[in-house]
Order: sequence, then C-alpha cells, then structure tokens
Amino acid sequence: MKIIEVNHTRLAYTQEGQGEAVLLIHGLGASAWTWKHQKEVLLQNNYQVILPDLRGHGMSHKPNTPYNINTFTEDLSQLIKTLDLGKVHLVGLSMGGVIAFDLAATQPTLVKSLLISNTGPEFKTSLLEAMVFYWEREFCLSHYGIQQLQLKHSKL
Repeated sequence: MKIIEVNHTRLAYTQEGQGEAVLLIHGLGASAWTWKHQKEVLLQNNYQVILPDLRGHGMSHKPNTPYNINTFTEDLSQLIKTLDLGKVHLVGLSMGGVIAFDLAATQPTLVKSLLISNTGPEFKTSLLEAMVFYWEREFCLSHYGIQQLQLKHSKL
C-alpha cells in the first residue's frame, strides 16, 4: 500500500489499473480488503481501482482526535484531488455509502456516478442473529475501539 498525506493525516491506499477511476469505500471497522473480489473484476474490465483505508482503519493513521463522516469526506476529497483522478465512480458499503453520499452531495464536481450498498438511516431487524451481530459490533467499538473490532473481523 502507498501512503499519502491528506487533511492532516496519512491515508494508506492502493491504486491499480488504467481507465475510468472507481473509488471503493469500505464500512466501519473494515479496510480495503473488503473489496478484494470486486477489485479483480473491475481491473479485468479496464477500470482504475482506488482502495483507501479510511482514517482510523487498516494501515492508515489512527489519530487520537475525534473524526466523523465530514472528516472522512474531506480526506477522500483531498485524495481524489491529490491523485488528479478527475471525476470518479464512487462505490460505498455501509458507512462507506454514507461517506460516498456525502462526498457526492458536497463535491459533485468530483463524482461521475454513485453506488451505495447496505446503507441506511437506521438499523432494524427482526432476526436475532443479525441483532446480536450488530450489538456485538457496537459493544466492541464503544468499549475496545476500532482496532479491536478490526482484529475480530479480520479473523472471520
């Protein structure tokens, strides 16, 4: 992975292929590895694939300061501009979808298309297994931090 300085932090990212740029944004507690299968398909179809680890995730810097969706959006906006990608296809999963939506709404000149998945304003389920999974993530995140949540999910 490469490292780039944006918005007063160091982001890890990969950039592969040629063609139209596709920026894939992972969800909370994940990292660029989320997209390994999609990356291969996109590369085979002549896209340039950019896979960042969001601040506080994966190989990126984990500053001991508060950050939120606006912070992630600014990080990615600067990443797009610094890498001179022009307009990108944005794809976001879960929290990454929220970030992608915010980026498209606040920086429309950087976005060619938008695809969000598994993203919504609230989490409701009647399945006990899904509720336990959600509560486990929330508990782990609030009590042990993002690094422990990432460790747990990297072993799955």
